[in-house]
Amino acid sequence: MAAAPKRTKPCTPVCEVNNPDKHPFQVSVNFSLDAGMTIQNGIVIVPAGKRLVIEYISSQAFLPGGQKALFSFFCRAQDDGTWHHLPATASGRFGSQDCFECGHLVRLYADPGTGVALRTQRDSGVGTGISTMSLSGHFVSV
Repeated sequence: MAAAPKRTKPCTPVCEVNNPDKHPFQVSVNFSLDAGMTIQNGIVIVPAGKRLVIEYISSQAFLPGGQKALFSFFCRAQDDGTWHHLPATASGRFGSQDCFECGHLVRLYADPGTGVALRTQRDSGVGTGISTMSLSGHFVSV
């Protein structure tokens, strides 16, 4: 007779011992690029009393054939704001649309109460497209 399988313990939340105020964060923002639109922005607000440490950003867009995509985001730290531009890679056709993607490890900061702007841009307003931009990282108390 075979032994019963050993039961595993449930997962226990992990806290970083050196910084117990570190809290994981991730968000995705979806964009619709309607006919006539070449730029679409989304804003993620950093809560008061927290600093956002952005560690990874990724983007994906599906656009009418022949169009090109650009991805960028804006964050503000210590009263200075900066646009960061991410190179988009054409991934080829997906159905009737062209797919563009990017994903990058980063180390950027956004101050409490500020907004992180996410932007997808295309080179033509003909037809419709969609895009998703995602951030992940953690909050630290300030």
